[in-house]
Amino acid sequence: MPDQPLRPSSVRKRAAILDAARERFLADGYDRTSVDAVAAAAGVSKRTVYDHFTDKDGLCRAVFQTAATTLLDTVRRAAGEELRVDRDLREGALAFARRIATGTFRSSDYAVVRTLMDHGDLTGVSPDLAGEPERILASQLSVLAEAGLVRQGKAQRTAEHFGALTFMLALNQPHLEESAMDEIFVDGVDAFVRAYGQ
Repeated sequence: MPDQPLRPSSVRKRAAILDAARERFLADGYDRTSVDAVAAAAGVSKRTVYDHFTDKDGLCRAVFQTAATTLLDTVRRAAGEELRVDRDLREGALAFARRIATGTFRSSDYAVVRTLMDHGDLTGVSPDLAGEPERILASQLSVLAEAGLVRQGKAQRTAEHFGALTFMLALNQPHLEESAMDEIFVDGVDAFVRAYGQ
């Protein structure tokens, strides 16, 4: 028998539970967040939390999936809107890097993903945050390569090089000032354009 759609009241309760769990995971971390605390914050019974998510790990996976999907949507939009064939490669690549920094790294979605990646049980969770951002970037770089803006080659490796020159360098330095992060992006994009630009 196919799954029945949730009633509007159940949809509201599920959303309230996800919001409350997200807030508790961010505030208290995975280990110190209890199902009781999530239920109280959502204004539902503990049984209702279990009915929707089975257990704390199921709740963790649902919160992670929601945040990860939002982050990947941000990456997908930024790649398509900034890395265009009608735009200078350096300008577009720098705009892309800056947009990812502000739209993802500084977002609460990124914070909750990092929290849950370090401590939660994410078995079987989709999407795959480990490789999907680079696959999105590789796909857009292939479009630029076909337009003659980027040297043809292995698109995935090209995307990995872009990430290493920009995001990985920035993320490996905790508490980086915005101006210092931007300097890394400028230098990284310049190196990328020298290596891959036509």
